[in-house]
Amino acid sequence: MITQKDIADFRRVLKRLRAAQADDVLRIAAAYEAGELSESRTQSGIVLTHSRYAGAVGKTTRDFLVSGHDGKDLSTPPISDAASRGKAARAANFYLSTVAERSGAAERLLTDLDNLAYIAQRRFTASMARKNRVKWKRDASPDACEFCRMTALNEYSFNDADQAGAEYHDHCECVAVLADDYETPPHVEEWAEQYEEARANAKEAYGTVSPDAVLAAWRAGIGRGGSLPTGD
Repeated sequence: MITQKDIADFRRVLKRLRAAQADDVLRIAAAYEAGELSESRTQSGIVLTHSRYAGAVGKTTRDFLVSGHDGKDLSTPPISDAASRGKAARAANFYLSTVAERSGAAERLLTDLDNLAYIAQRRFTASMARKNRVKWKRDASPDACEFCRMTALNEYSFNDADQAGAEYHDHCECVAVLADDYETPPHVEEWAEQYEEARANAKEAYGTVSPDAVLAAWRAGIGRGGSLPTGD
């Protein structure tokens, strides 16, 4: 069984990998901006660096899931960085095309690669769920935003692998776990109550219980008879 302590330890490992990736990528970016690297070498260096860390995330995730499994042996899919490599290349190209024109280009690059590292974790878990024909879930930290709280209430089938990369935001630290091995923490039960309240509020205030309406009601903390936030 995977406990909250196990997940906290796992998140610390992911954060160390993220920090190491950031250090290596910043060194490459600094060398490029100093004129020491060509665009092609910078692009390939960024992609190879991310590929190495995405592979490490996959291996760490595999060990994490296997160690928390109480049932029969799990079949593990091959660790592949193919999806991450293409997106890392696009992130590198965006950095190269904007670094001369705007500040913060390197920071945007790091955010994009950071997102890809966490997506790699979720995708590997979803692939393992598909291979073993089991369900998977997302674990969100107790202080997670309302969007992540909502996704943490869902349970995904082994056919929902696409959701592993579809639902996230910048700097999202949600991790995916196999549902049967997951010990649901008390704060998720509290979120379920908050969700039902937000759903009722959305129905009365907005006339719909669409995911966007429920999320808006949850974020706004509106009571019955409230109104849609105007954004003004």
